[in-house]
Amino acid sequence: MSLISQTAGALPLDRVVSWPEVVRSATLWRYVAYCMLLSTCLLFYTWSRIDAMETALLLNHARTQAAVLQTEHDWLTLELSTLQDVSSLHARASAMGLVDGTRVKRIK
Repeated sequence: MSLISQTAGALPLDRVVSWPEVVRSATLWRYVAYCMLLSTCLLFYTWSRIDAMETALLLNHARTQAAVLQTEHDWLTLELSTLQDVSSLHARASAMGLVDGTRVKRIK
């Protein structure tokens, strides 16, 4: 009998795993783990880039909408201040011929 069959006990010779096969198996699992880690990192990077682009698109849309709303706010503020100015109202009414010599008094 050979030394391998004596140390392995009742295992047949075809079931005994040699040391280089164990090393190759450990190395293979190490490469599989590295590939899984690399794949996970790449998926996370891709997801974060897509999320960043989507966020930038939403931010651009919000900025455009804010500019439109700011313009409308400025216009409404100007219109309100024009309507609250008594002399401006009197001048407009006179230009339209609506004033027949009455005085406009400001009431607070």
